Amino acid sequence: MSSRSNGSVFPALLLLAALGLFLVAGVQSWRSVRAATWPTTPGTVTRTWLEPSSGGGGRKRIWTPHVAYTYTVGSVTYNGERLTYGTRGNSDYGQQQRALKRYPVGRAVRVYYAPGSPQESVLESGLRGIPWMTFVVAALILTLSVWASRSK
Repeated sequence: MSSRSNGSVFPALLLLAALGLFLVAGVQSWRSVRAATWPTTPGTVTRTWLEPSSGGGGRKRIWTPHVAYTYTVGSVTYNGERLTYGTRGNSDYGQQQRALKRYPVGRAVRVYYAPGSPQESVLESGLRGIPWMTFVVAALILTLSVWASRSK
């Protein structure tokens, strides 16, 4: 391979990563905004927990809140665990604990469910569920890709 083609691989990989992130964030955002138009039904919180995972390079722990709930559509009872379509995890354990305090076990909640598939549900919809940080990271990677392709 020539040095010219080697120099264009990195920006191309960055571009693909940025496009992938934009796609993921776009699909999550579309689902979240679409869910705001779904019918709602009362539900009850049955369990809450924070799920740990490793952050970038394993240095930080990322905490993702989860809320389990039950709800009934027609005469069928369903169980759900989707809080939002957007990513909600971050490294601030205290902040995530406070977020879960909005959903104590036994609390009545409004559940959005898909009209044709009532087993698909979510508690938070609309603009609250949009993964803004994913869009920001994708934009930064796209900027880095453009910069890298011009500075060869």
